[in-house]
Amino acid sequence: MGENWKGKRLFTQKELDDFKKGFSELAIEAIESGDLEKAKELLRTEHETHNMNHDLFIREIAHLYSIIYDELGEEYCMETIKKVTGFSASEHLVDLRRNDLGGWMKWRTDMDRQHSPHPDTIVEEDDEKIIMRVKCASGGMLVDEGLYDGPDSFKRFKTPTSDTWGEEDMPLYCGHCHWVHEILPMLSGGQGNQFWVHETPFPKRPGDRCVHVIYKDPKDIPAVYYERLGMKKAP
Repeated sequence: MGENWKGKRLFTQKELDDFKKGFSELAIEAIESGDLEKAKELLRTEHETHNMNHDLFIREIAHLYSIIYDELGEEYCMETIKKVTGFSASEHLVDLRRNDLGGWMKWRTDMDRQHSPHPDTIVEEDDEKIIMRVKCASGGMLVDEGLYDGPDSFKRFKTPTSDTWGEEDMPLYCGHCHWVHEILPMLSGGQGNQFWVHETPFPKRPGDRCVHVIYKDPKDIPAVYYERLGMKKAP
């Protein structure tokens, strides 16, 4: 047995009260009290730990999808993914993307910062479009870790369909991306309201980035981005 802690107080009342506060709140309090070193320590700890549960849940979801895939097949697995992620394209986000591209990009960047402890997204802009080269911290992370390789690996969609951008061997976890980022926004707002189009549909090798392209004028979206989703670009 370990040490008997009965009868010993481990924390002060202030420390107990601080347990209910988030890192940002504690860091602000430290700054306001003039303790910059404590604020830096809190922010470093937040940076190092804030994705721990996120990463665990990503692996659990990929494992669950793999079980569904094995038990019920590819088509049922894809339909399950669509149902699970069907809430993701809210009217608010579709309207923001349509009416305030600058505000949309700020929201999207904030999302990336929360999605990964090391976002490392490379953003480029020209007169026609914005390109985001994303180091994906979910589906891409699983590919980087080799979790789709080997005898006990997570599963991939083998059959190329419009749900896989016409590609074979798409990792199951990546199965929501065409649906959430492209199809659902178009179902809500029509063609041209895609959150972004996937220049590279999914990471195929460790280290690959997902390339997302946002066209400033939706009419400039090339027809190929519709065709591989089983659609035709409207005149």
